[in-house]
Amino acid sequence: MAAARRHTLDLEVDGSVPRVVGHARLLQEGLVNYVANAIKYTPEGGHVVVRVARDGPRVRVEVRDDGPGIPPADRERIFGEFERIVSPGRGPAVRGSGLGLSIVRRVALAHGGRAWVEGKEGQGSTFVLELPALEG
Repeated sequence: MAAARRHTLDLEVDGSVPRVVGHARLLQEGLVNYVANAIKYTPEGGHVVVRVARDGPRVRVEVRDDGPGIPPADRERIFGEFERIVSPGRGPAVRGSGLGLSIVRRVALAHGGRAWVEGKEGQGSTFVLELPALEG
């Protein structure tokens, strides 16, 4: 997907990231949804960064993009089922069901974690997934 849109896709892993306990397929599905969204909403030739790091007793995964950003009023709403942002000035409509982010949120909660979005409208987004780290 990234190559087809001429994106640069980078992975940054900070030091020794601990494992998390969970269902591998579900965790993979959540991460794929985050990355696929970043690719879809970033203009052609953009940059997507996936960063993984320890954050205290948690593992933090961030997916940063060069997309249009999310208005503050919509940041919680977009994690609901079938929710999509449709507004003038956001560029061409992106196809999708509006389920991807709700899946990420459900996967995070099922694993004792959480999922949210940060950023400034018009300056891209950082989608965050935090999961409890496996100690030892």
